[in-house]
Amino acid sequence: MLGTDHCSFNMDGQKTRGKDDFTRIPGGIPGTEQRPMLFYQYGVVEGRTSIERMCQLLAERPAKLFGMYPQKGAILPGSDADLVIWDPDKAWTISAKTQVQNVDNTPYEGISGTGMAAQVFLRGCPVAEYGKVHTELKGKYIHRTARQL
Repeated sequence: MLGTDHCSFNMDGQKTRGKDDFTRIPGGIPGTEQRPMLFYQYGVVEGRTSIERMCQLLAERPAKLFGMYPQKGAILPGSDADLVIWDPDKAWTISAKTQVQNVDNTPYEGISGTGMAAQVFLRGCPVAEYGKVHTELKGKYIHRTARQL
């Protein structure tokens, strides 16, 4: 599975709390939004892994780990139709000013690459396109079973 230690603390007022005492700095960095693009660039594009493995690590394995497979993490009859249409050629440059997550910084500022989600579907309905969320608050509780790994 591929994860991050995502914590969307702002620099102003939160991270700067520890400027005189590092033990007061809240842990973690923002990173969930950029995770698929960075994995694609440094994994798939640079030949370290396949697109199939990327999909497995970002969707199937987490769904199995959290006991939601095959409702989530699979393209099968009866599954939720949560899909990402990937554009392998879409160029991007990461910037705190243009990210969707509500945080004023990114450790990946200025990093460029190719490949990003062109369209995102939640239970078959479009919710985002090229990094712009246009439908929010449509999630629903999923009853979990035992992990399936």
